[in-house]
Formats: sequence, C-alpha cells, structure tokens
Amino acid sequence: MEIALALGGGGAKGNAHIGVLRRLEKEGYRVRAL
Repeated sequence: MEIALALGGGGAKGNAHIGVLRRLEKEGYRVRAL
C-alpha cells in the first residue's frame, strides 16, 4: 500500500521519524510523499 505522510519538525523528533518510517516499510507500506 502506498501512503503520503506528514511529520512534525524538530531536532529530536527526527530520530523518532526514522523509526516510524522503518516500521511502516516493515509492515508493507510504501511512503510516496513526505
């Protein structure tokens, strides 16, 4: 499944976003737009 994703900004949040993106890929989602 392809999705578009909106993430909040901020230094420390960037590390959490990486984890979210990896988990989505693992579950079969493909992020087409950020």
